[in-house]
Amino acid sequence: MNLTERALIGCLVYRDRVIECKKGSDESWRVILPAGRSVDENDVANLIDRVHNLVAAGFANAVEDQSIYGLNDPALRISLWRNDELVREIVVGQADNMWYGTANGLNEVIVLPYQVMSWFQLNLTVQEGV
Repeated sequence: MNLTERALIGCLVYRDRVIECKKGSDESWRVILPAGRSVDENDVANLIDRVHNLVAAGFANAVEDQSIYGLNDPALRISLWRNDELVREIVVGQADNMWYGTANGLNEVIVLPYQVMSWFQLNLTVQEGV
């Protein structure tokens, strides 16, 4: 079973907004937050694949205090849930014009490609009649 099939709730927490999507019983994705928005099914599946297949550009120096990599005030936190189980969580921070990340279950901090934030965007549309 791949991650797209397992993730039933996806939450993207940016500094200025939150996007939450939920997979319905009909297997379609719908936007929970913000209300009155919709999203293309392929966009959600592609974002989940990018989370699952995220590749590091390098590894950061090991430190106890991850705040030097901007991870204490993340630019983005992506959480994928199945029922009450956190399947995958990625935290992305920025420091010194570099992007850094870590994931649940990992102690390492990775250096992310500069375009990483554009990979984790969902294009929402306003639902008609809302």
